[in-house]
Amino acid sequence: MKIAIITTYPESGSMNIGDRLITEATIDLIKYSLGDHNVEFKIIWRRAEFNSVENDLKKCDLIVFACLSIRKNMVEDIYPFLPNILELNKKIFVIAAGTQLNHFHHNKDWLIDISDNSRIALLELDKKSSFFSTRGLLTQKFCNFNGLINAKFGGDIAFFDKRFLNRKFKSINSVKRIAISDPHYSSLFLESLQYLVTSLNNLFRSAEIEILLHGKNQIVEEFSFKNGIKCRKIYLEQDGLDAYDDFDIHVGYRIHGCVSMLKRKKISYLLEQDGRGIDYGITFPIKISVPNTIEYRPGQVFKNFIKIISGRDDIGQRKVDLKPVDLLLAIIENDLKTNFSRFKQLDIFIDTINFTYIEAFGSLN
Repeated sequence: MKIAIITTYPESGSMNIGDRLITEATIDLIKYSLGDHNVEFKIIWRRAEFNSVENDLKKCDLIVFACLSIRKNMVEDIYPFLPNILELNKKIFVIAAGTQLNHFHHNKDWLIDISDNSRIALLELDKKSSFFSTRGLLTQKFCNFNGLINAKFGGDIAFFDKRFLNRKFKSINSVKRIAISDPHYSSLFLESLQYLVTSLNNLFRSAEIEILLHGKNQIVEEFSFKNGIKCRKIYLEQDGLDAYDDFDIHVGYRIHGCVSMLKRKKISYLLEQDGRGIDYGITFPIKISVPNTIEYRPGQVFKNFIKIISGRDDIGQRKVDLKPVDLLLAIIENDLKTNFSRFKQLDIFIDTINFTYIEAFGSLN
């Protein structure tokens, strides 16, 4: 069987290790589900020129979109060859589709924030897919609202790792090592990161803290060096996410830092930076994350006028509040009193997600 994986992982550019995890987890799960069957994979970058991959796609028995990125300009920018794929009439699986809905503008209807061409293509993709899953409840609501009938919530494919299938969450009474995943939009979140480090140091006075870089992030790297904080470029390592094996808890900004700990059945908390984080936050069955999105001052239309009248320079600028760190630390401090025992509720949640995808690909036998 020949399977094409449409990947979101950029081998150059940001080198985001979370996107690499998605691709690798998808391949590993397919191999696990199909047993000893001979499977040949072709990995295709989502923005490849269609004429460079057309022959490979035509030869495939199955096309898999690994964590389909539903965005406003899907056809115009994210998946320019999507209409071409739809014309091939191939068997298609869409796995763990996710959105990044624009939550910044209060007067904008974020559930229809997609171009007409992209909506048409997305509806056609839904119609032609033999399997179509979403990774979060907000993405599922978006799909329902826009008329997708085959899309069903499945959860994140990145939770799969055969090494941890039988592992269970355990209560812990000692926190010795803490991992912080680095923030997106690091220039805006640098003060938040500083406050998070200080807050964790105050709560866990004897614990060692290390920042794990999920992609190129010069600002956070320099911040770590100046403040004497350990910093590790896991995105450059072949098995970089295995670094999470060595920590007791994770507190940070990266979704797949949080997922990497949870799938290992380890304690993890998330600061939700954008629509992707919000999607996960409302999907987790227990409260382990808080919104920490960028805020905007009064509207751009009146920005210059208000600046002149008020004499303030921060009107209309993007800001990051520090209160979400306090909110998350309040949750962590309370969990510490019970040795983090409530995380045991996540066992069934993660197991159900893995079983859903094993069953879906197993049906190909």
